[in-house]
Amino acid sequence: MQNQILSCQCGKVQLSLKGKEMASADCGCSSCQKAGAKMQALDGAPTILNSHGATHFELYRKDYINCEKGAEHLAQFRLKEDSPTRRIIATCCNTPMFLDFGPGHWASVYGILWPAGTVTSKRAKSFSVGFMAKLLWAWAKMGFKSPKITFVDRQIEL
Repeated sequence: MQNQILSCQCGKVQLSLKGKEMASADCGCSSCQKAGAKMQALDGAPTILNSHGATHFELYRKDYINCEKGAEHLAQFRLKEDSPTRRIIATCCNTPMFLDFGPGHWASVYGILWPAGTVTSKRAKSFSVGFMAKLLWAWAKMGFKSPKITFVDRQIEL
């Protein structure tokens, strides 16, 4: 499997993604809208929310994501202290990198990390049976384990 390297805006943080995404989706839930608005309001941050208020994500298995450079610049942001969802931001330039839903076996990588026009996967229109089967199959290939992303441990408040 070929690796992709994605960087924050200033290039101090680099993530490597192994293989192909499991799915591609736009999320318009109230949590993604609220978090997106907070993150894109940070100094120098990129625009995250599209014209419909949704955030584009590419979903990858957690064990296929690694930080190659700049882990010391990564911090996690949670909407609520007890939330299982943490959003990982490169604090060097306020670029959102990925969303980690703790119990899940996948991470949602922010679509803004890809150069415009280079995301080639098809976006899911809804949670179809095929989409759910794809998630289940990926989890089965992982031995039904949900690995932890351990290269981020610093918290930030927005």
